[in-house]
Amino acid sequence: MGGQGSDIESLLRVGEVIVLHLNPSKTGGPRHKTFVRGWHKPYHITLDRPEVRDRYVPLRNGQPCLVRFLSYGKACGFESAVFDWDSRRPKAYCRVTWPEDVEMISFRRFQRVDAFVPCTLTLGGEARDAEVRDLSIGGCRVYAPTILSEGSSIKLSFALPDGLPIEGIQATVRNGAALNEGALLGCEFGEAQEHLQSDIAFFVAAALRRTGSDQDEVSRVLVVDENEERITAFRRDFEERGWDVFAASSTIEGLLRLRMLPLNALLVSHDQKALSPIELVQLLKTTRGVEDLPVFVYGGTDAAVSEKARAAGAADCFPSAMETKQVCEAIVSAVGEHDKERAAPKPTG
Repeated sequence: MGGQGSDIESLLRVGEVIVLHLNPSKTGGPRHKTFVRGWHKPYHITLDRPEVRDRYVPLRNGQPCLVRFLSYGKACGFESAVFDWDSRRPKAYCRVTWPEDVEMISFRRFQRVDAFVPCTLTLGGEARDAEVRDLSIGGCRVYAPTILSEGSSIKLSFALPDGLPIEGIQATVRNGAALNEGALLGCEFGEAQEHLQSDIAFFVAAALRRTGSDQDEVSRVLVVDENEERITAFRRDFEERGWDVFAASSTIEGLLRLRMLPLNALLVSHDQKALSPIELVQLLKTTRGVEDLPVFVYGGTDAAVSEKARAAGAADCFPSAMETKQVCEAIVSAVGEHDKERAAPKPTG
């Protein structure tokens, strides 16, 4: 859900911990924890200037940034820009522009489901037997032979309870505690592992739905694409609008998932080979239960192919030159209109 920039005072407090993402266009770009010092509505928000190893982080005028924080159980964030800073200790600060809009995403996405599956934990080339105790979209808890230090970079290989293999997903140890003769480690999955993380996310979402734990009204989109960088961009843009994003590397894999979890939209890359977007749309429009699912096609430059996709029943087609943010905005708008039409009372008589 979103809120106007004027609502920022009800969400932030002086001394609030925030995360400042100084290169939001770069996957895995630098993120720095800092604190809110105050604000001057509606011009700027003042933060403690972030540091790395006792040195201030370099800043530049007009530098785009994302500000993220937690408020009342929701993950919040807004786009901004750095425009002023100071380097004098101990009161060094930086100022970012007042937000036009604040996005709030329910923290529901970090709910955990039990797993209890054996795994291989690899640290520095050494493999150890361990066990994944539970899973969330963002990480997991692992029972390991020994405690590992916070910040340790590890890889985990295991099979999800539904049988799907997860091979070598990178994770960072965030905390650990002694348990019986071993240790329970809290691990956070790294970025840029879209297909592995989407497999986990899909399992978690489906498990929550089966157990009745997922009660929130949330929009979901499945992105079918082999290109993980594009999926990362779509994930960022959809999640900023409160949508859950799942990914599949092929149309065949996407088809296997359609009946497992309700979706609000299907977004398919133009260059799928196993089953073309046109064939996929034609198939879905004759399949009971998914015939009304809005299907969008993106990529490519052939106008004739796009017209054929629309004629087959695609909700819309987007060219390669269109930015992912624009594609997301168009899909969110189109799905909103689609849902209104479905909810409208049918004429009688």
